[in-house]
This record gives sequence, C-alpha cells and structure tokens, in this order.
Amino acid sequence: MTDTDPNNNEYVLFESNGIYMQVINDGCGDYIAKGKTKNVLCRFTEYCLANRAKICDDAITLTNDVPAYAAMTDEISVTNTSGTFEGSFVDIKKSLLANTYNSSYYGTVSATVPSGWLIPFTWIKVGRLITADDELAHVRLLVPHTYGTTSASASVYACLYDIRFQAAR
Repeated sequence: MTDTDPNNNEYVLFESNGIYMQVINDGCGDYIAKGKTKNVLCRFTEYCLANRAKICDDAITLTNDVPAYAAMTDEISVTNTSGTFEGSFVDIKKSLLANTYNSSYYGTVSATVPSGWLIPFTWIKVGRLITADDELAHVRLLVPHTYGTTSASASVYACLYDIRFQAAR
C-alpha cells in the first residue's frame, strides 16, 4: 500500500471493493498474525455522505467517541485467516454500531462486523498504550454501501468512518 498523507487528505483506493483508506497512525503493538484472533476495541465516528458533502458535525450519523457513549466501546473479535480478516461483535448489547444497524424487526441483533471495517487490519498494529510515545491505530475509511452496515446496504449510501483501534484486555 502506498503511504497516505493525512495533511493533504490523501487516501488509497482499493479497486477490488471501492473502499478508500487513510492510515493516520499505524498503531503500537503487533499486527494480528495469520491464524490468530484478537479482541479489538473500536472508537468511531460515522459520517453519512448522503447527508452532506462536507465532513462536519452536521454529517455525523453515529459516534461512540463522546462521553455519553463512553460505556459503549464496540469490541470486535478479529481473526486473521491466511491474510483474510473476519470479525464479529463480542458483546452486541454493548455495541452501539450493532444495536443501531444490525437490529431486526423481530428484536434480534446480528454480531456481524461491516466487512469494510476489517480492511485496515493488514496495515495496522493493534496494541495498548504503554509509553507516552505510543499511539493507537487510527484510520479513516470511505466505505461504499456494499461493504458497510446493513442499513447502508439497504438504503444505498456511502459512509466515512474515523476509527481508532486498541487491543482489549
């Protein structure tokens, strides 16, 4: 992958799926090795691009990166299967994203993580802050509806996600 410069608003396009990614920080800790599973905490802000062309507070559709949702850190279990990543929400009752978008009419909630959220794991390290110099993995993803939430897929809208990843305890 080519390096991106967040200061110049540069993204890398994955032509196979139409996802754009900007790695703001590749994180501390280790990459998720092939054959391994790691629980990962996610703090995110979702911007619906159908609402606004400009990324601003008015375009935010969902976020757990505010004090009101501090207890709802989305925790996902990520498995690296020969370089392909699979993920599911660990506790759907505590997942803001799952409860908002993966709920059915019948009251069930799917544990499925949007496949677009799994793209960064090839390029980021997932650890915990230990020293003052450590930084969490931080990415921005422009996700087309086909790789987004069930709501985005059904309503055909793209979203931009600003996500920080940290290893769970």
